[in-house]
Amino acid sequence: MHKRIHKNDPDAFCYVCAEFIGRTKRNLTPTLQEAFWKCFQTSCADILRPFTPSYICSGCHRNLYRYHRNNKVKLPFKCPAIWTECSSHDYRCCYFCSIKKHSLKRKPKYFDCASCTIPKLCLPDLDDRPDATSTASNSQSPTDQSETDFVDEGASTGHFNWSLESFNDFCRELRLSKLLSMKCLGMLKEDPDLKKKLSAVTVRQVKQRSQDVIDMFSKSGDFTYCNDIERLMAFLCVPYDSSDWCLFVDSSTTSLKAALMYKSNLHPTIPIAYANVQENRSSIKEILRLIQYESHGWLIMCDLKVLNFMMGLKSGYAKYPCFYCMFDSRQSQIDFNPSHTWPVRVDFDIDPLVPIDKIAFPFLHIKLGIFQKYVKALDKESECFKFICKNIKKSKAKLLNGVLTGPEIRYLMKNDDFPKTMTDLERSAWFNFIAVATNVLGKHVTEEWKEKVDQLIFSFQAMGCPTVSSKMHLLFKHKDKYEPYIGIFSDEHGERLHKEMQVIEKRFKQCLNKEMLAECIWSLKRSTTLFKSSRNVY
Repeated sequence: MHKRIHKNDPDAFCYVCAEFIGRTKRNLTPTLQEAFWKCFQTSCADILRPFTPSYICSGCHRNLYRYHRNNKVKLPFKCPAIWTECSSHDYRCCYFCSIKKHSLKRKPKYFDCASCTIPKLCLPDLDDRPDATSTASNSQSPTDQSETDFVDEGASTGHFNWSLESFNDFCRELRLSKLLSMKCLGMLKEDPDLKKKLSAVTVRQVKQRSQDVIDMFSKSGDFTYCNDIERLMAFLCVPYDSSDWCLFVDSSTTSLKAALMYKSNLHPTIPIAYANVQENRSSIKEILRLIQYESHGWLIMCDLKVLNFMMGLKSGYAKYPCFYCMFDSRQSQIDFNPSHTWPVRVDFDIDPLVPIDKIAFPFLHIKLGIFQKYVKALDKESECFKFICKNIKKSKAKLLNGVLTGPEIRYLMKNDDFPKTMTDLERSAWFNFIAVATNVLGKHVTEEWKEKVDQLIFSFQAMGCPTVSSKMHLLFKHKDKYEPYIGIFSDEHGERLHKEMQVIEKRFKQCLNKEMLAECIWSLKRSTTLFKSSRNVY
């Protein structure tokens, strides 16, 4: 931020004490900069930035010069002023705009704000007396002395020394980039005590932290993929069995991703392919070829659009959208009859890319589709729909079509006032939807889950829902297809991958290279148990 747009000139204040200088302005010479470093154990390299003063007052100049000549000279404060760039010129944010000009004639009142933290004066401490330590040590009881000896003995064994693995886990928990990790290591080593504990960690090791992972990835055109899945799992210290993993393929606004999800979410979602291409059948086919899907044979869980590409079906509002039977979307109201069955699908328009027995239902997208059908069946003038429009910040078109995200639906599920705005039929359908979303499509599955699915379909019919969507059809008519893996896999964990990789994509500015995926894989590894991951188990 430029200096001229402040109400007061930043150079009118002291860099060290943040007080008004007056007429006498002193430069911070190299000699005084060295004294500044010895005194406060911090650098003054930001003195030339536009949001910090460029001069010091005569009092700080005199104190630093005396400290340079004699280190025993005490300064009035232990920490200098801390300057940060302000985002606005409000009196709570900008330090230079908070002091009025007419108050500079007399001694102004200095206070902390967002852009500056003024130093606090040192109070007289009784521990600074020469006899204080000896008196305290002589007055210790035998029990206190034994406890102190025990702590010193444990510290002298080097138990608290940091290894490279511990420092890497520390950086992973804070989600530090490679540059910030090197800066953090340099700042920690400025302390003499921490420098001894971090003697086994060097900046070069931090700079090359993901070098072992880069060799596991290859690049082919616009695609970056993992060329050795077993080696990647061994690096992450994760047991690998293809039957325990599920392949997730989905696209965001910037890229197409493929990742592996472990059952019950006991391990993190691992990205294995990345491409800046459109989501179509040819790109998905290329990803499956590069990651050698035929040799692994994972279970596949994707949204219905990707599944249609894989199975060779038409996307959009197709007449026969189901890949198990000849479900007619133009006569979907017949599905409300529990005894009706559709003919089994025999052939496809295009040869499928994967076997049909490897297809898993996307439970998150099915839940979103059922809620979308519920909102469409509501009366747009009812209190229930008005409550949704009032509490969910969405466009009118999305609210009319019921396009809501998972967190927004969970907000309505936890809101006690939402059912009060419904009629009896709407309330019955809503509670059945909650029962299916928590006990069938979630991590807890009850023994009566099939009856709950039937009650949901019948309550939607009683509510006045005219048709059955393809997602409701899969949930209602093909229970035997998703029964083996219900409560084990969920595509919700794959959707979280988009949000987790947004940080790394911004860090690399969406440059498609092996280093980006290597950095993402490195951030997933936990080498020690010193820092436990905060990931929730599904």
